[in-house]
Amino acid sequence: MDDFIANGSTSAFALNNRIAVAQLSDFAQGVQVYRNGQRLLQVGSSPQDASEYTVTDNGSATVVTLGANPANLEVIIVDYWV
Repeated sequence: MDDFIANGSTSAFALNNRIAVAQLSDFAQGVQVYRNGQRLLQVGSSPQDASEYTVTDNGSATVVTLGANPANLEVIIVDYWV
């Protein structure tokens, strides 16, 4: 589990533990994101707002990207297993 405090100006959050791109297709559904306690919807691509997210690997980190910047001081919790 990782947690982040939003600063209002970013929508991408790098996880502390990497899920390699080769494993991501198997484990992406195991990544669950919550904003202020409410579970967000994982989408395959192009999240529309701060209630949707994608999970990708950029070659050095696994990144959760929301469709919009969460407001300053909102709490983002990411549950995942690697």
